[in-house]
Amino acid sequence: MKCPHCLAELKYVDRPKRTCSHCRRQFALEPRENKLKLSDLKLRGLAEWLSCKGAYRYTAAHLVHAAIRQWLKPSYDLQYSFPHQMSFFGCILMVILLILVFCLLIPILLMHIGAPFAELFIAFSYLIAGVLACILLLLTQEARYTDPKSFQFETLYVEPWQAIHGPLPGLIDRNEIGLLWQNYNDIPIEATRAFVVSPVEDVLDCLLANELPQRLCLVLINLCRSDVESQIALVRQHPHIPILVIHDASIAGCLLPSQLPQQWQLTPSHRVIDLGLHPTDVKLRRLPWRRGPIDKSTLELLHQAQSTGASTFSDDDMKWFAAGSMSSVLFLPPAQLIRRVAQTVAQYGPPELDPKAAAQARTIGFMTWPQPSA
Repeated sequence: MKCPHCLAELKYVDRPKRTCSHCRRQFALEPRENKLKLSDLKLRGLAEWLSCKGAYRYTAAHLVHAAIRQWLKPSYDLQYSFPHQMSFFGCILMVILLILVFCLLIPILLMHIGAPFAELFIAFSYLIAGVLACILLLLTQEARYTDPKSFQFETLYVEPWQAIHGPLPGLIDRNEIGLLWQNYNDIPIEATRAFVVSPVEDVLDCLLANELPQRLCLVLINLCRSDVESQIALVRQHPHIPILVIHDASIAGCLLPSQLPQQWQLTPSHRVIDLGLHPTDVKLRRLPWRRGPIDKSTLELLHQAQSTGASTFSDDDMKWFAAGSMSSVLFLPPAQLIRRVAQTVAQYGPPELDPKAAAQARTIGFMTWPQPSA
């Protein structure tokens, strides 16, 4: 690894007690001692990638998901190598398995017939068998991840890094998020262009930190809070304002857009727009995923939504759900999330009331969208 201070190349023996043997300065992260194999420079690189070098804000949850995605990249590169040719991929695994079995049988045959140089052939066969077993293990490894909370990311990674190097570029801490929500006031209803609904708090924190409510005239509705009845009442009273739903690629998350009309007693005039995350996003964007316990009643509700046409997932997606698979919307970096929201508001939301505000918004890089007709 490189020293984050003097950029000297350091072997493991050259960095005892997380100290550079060249400049004698201490660094925060030892790749051999943390699960995500992060160094100081890699963590800063992730922060700069997430923030597009300071253009966007993000939370610590976004950062740990980006670190997990990088950590698992070799696994899901192999897993997603043959997305439309799984039969060919299965043939490769079968051939490797047959060669592996053959290499294990050779020593038994040579010992039985007492062939010359038997020991050499036996050693060579076991060497090939070991290499093939490693290849087989890599090819069958899946891009699964464990619960991000298990990494204790803020305590073991962010805090030591910031203690030495200062604030990570673009990271918004918990205190700042709390202050933003204390000072957050809903946009006046006559200027509102969309309601954004999500059960994932960090998604709404990200939108708020990047000033999306002010720039796009959005009202954020956090489903994790209990005091949202007044906002739901506004939604009921204004069917011309679209409702954008952002969720995880999970059974409960993907069921949410079809459940909202009944739960909130909406009319057919209300437009509920599902922004994902969906299983197709997971496959196309090569995102990590994991498996958890299956709530059979929730899965049955999803099947019912499929049968009534309220949801339109493919058969492969339904099999993915039935296996307990899920992925987090936090694997999407802020730039992609904000672009998705901005484009949807431009397409479905009512036009902005203030032409000067609209002109100012168009000067912002991630808001270069075609203006909706009046």
